[in-house]
Amino acid sequence: MTVGIFLIFKGRYDLKGQEKLEAANTMNNFVVVGVFLVTVVNVFIASFSITGDPTLPLKTMPPVT
Repeated sequence: MTVGIFLIFKGRYDLKGQEKLEAANTMNNFVVVGVFLVTVVNVFIASFSITGDPTLPLKTMPPVT
């Protein structure tokens, strides 16, 4: 969510002047690092997630009486 907020601010940032250009570059660096970290975390979650045996049938819930 933080990366998305940074992307919104990055898109609306004014690049006039050297000081503002440096601030925009810093914000761009934060966005790149944030996207990289989110990607790495997602890869680890997908790689190490534990799933059940797909050959076994799903357990059914008992009927409600």
